[in-house]
Amino acid sequence: ATVRLAGSSNLRTGLSYTVTSVIGSYSRRRLDAATAKRPPDKRYLQLPDTFPDDLRATAESIVEGRSGAYDRVLALQNWFRDNFEYSLDVSYSGGAKGMREFLAARRGFCEQFASTFAAFARVLGIPARIAVGFTPGVKENGEYVVRARNAHAWPEVWFDGMGWVAFEPTPGRGSPDGVGYLPGVAAQQDDTRPPTDTSETTTSTATPDP
Repeated sequence: ATVRLAGSSNLRTGLSYTVTSVIGSYSRRRLDAATAKRPPDKRYLQLPDTFPDDLRATAESIVEGRSGAYDRVLALQNWFRDNFEYSLDVSYSGGAKGMREFLAARRGFCEQFASTFAAFARVLGIPARIAVGFTPGVKENGEYVVRARNAHAWPEVWFDGMGWVAFEPTPGRGSPDGVGYLPGVAAQQDDTRPPTDTSETTTSTATPDP
């Protein structure tokens, strides 16, 4: 939700900009064969020394009998998707206390799903981080409109030789890019109608590639 300009330039009405990005293409076969032992920085494996033993035990129980990084993170993802509900009507607090409350309620919003997934992955010795951005939005008059309600957070897991790969533990959410390697996860996003007062909506548009 932030645009920063280099140098002394200022934002102005009618400003347009182009973003170029690379979208990775992953197969289940390649991911299943990949290791996850050499992240770009050891901090992606770190947890506080005080991270509770009961939360560590929960993470380990979810993947019991699973082998391989991809198989284990799929088990984590599906555990959240199959047993939790998406909801904004929940209390939120940080740290281990907030994580326990989220796990007990089995309902919450994307930041809670992403952060708990990433922490559990690290418990298992799998490098993980949290990404924050937007889902694709909706196509209107030949352009994609991305509104504030499309804001989203998701976890990413490091696979050696492949880089960061997105996973989706939040029920009712799913990236089109992940359909091929995340079985059972459809391309989904917030499909509620936009508010009638456009001042409540942040929009940006991008012309799709042919």
